[in-house]
Amino acid sequence: MKKIIIHPGAHKTGTTYLQRVLEKNLKDETHIWFKTRSFFYHNITRPLIEKKEKTLENNAQQLLLSAVQDYDKILISEENISGRFYCWNENEFYPDMNKNILKLTKALRKQPTEHTIDLIFTIRNHADWYESMYLQKVKNGYATNFEKFREKTKIENISFSKLINKLSKQEHININVLLYEDFKKGQKRHALKN
Repeated sequence: MKKIIIHPGAHKTGTTYLQRVLEKNLKDETHIWFKTRSFFYHNITRPLIEKKEKTLENNAQQLLLSAVQDYDKILISEENISGRFYCWNENEFYPDMNKNILKLTKALRKQPTEHTIDLIFTIRNHADWYESMYLQKVKNGYATNFEKFREKTKIENISFSKLINKLSKQEHININVLLYEDFKKGQKRHALKN
């Protein structure tokens, strides 16, 4: 049975670090299909989730079909699967993630090969995540004042456990949780190789 692993990479939870480790450790693997985050964004995530152009969507479907047929494991790690980190109008944490993962898994279920789908979800201490997300917004020019950011982004609505609970309701998906703090300590460097 084929194994498909999806890592939606919640922002500021070690996604880039994990992708670099995977790129380094999986580059010579012949039974695992893993590409760069740029490749996944342009060829899988964007066409399947944003669905701007039917031809690109069909190309993404064909690419997934080939990968599932040719490899024992498919590993997709791409932060844009998560979508927006917060919806200020609705005060919702990662409002698009569940829908985006559903779109991706729907595309994968069209593949005729028997397979399992595992979701690898990285989480981080809420207060540390909140601070890091604010600093990222400042760096990118989207936020300047912490008080305004705090008013708009209600910390009480930020809950990785609620998000995971919502994701767990999707059928036929196994959810695995990795802690950012473990990455930071260097304890999970082999996390997805096995």
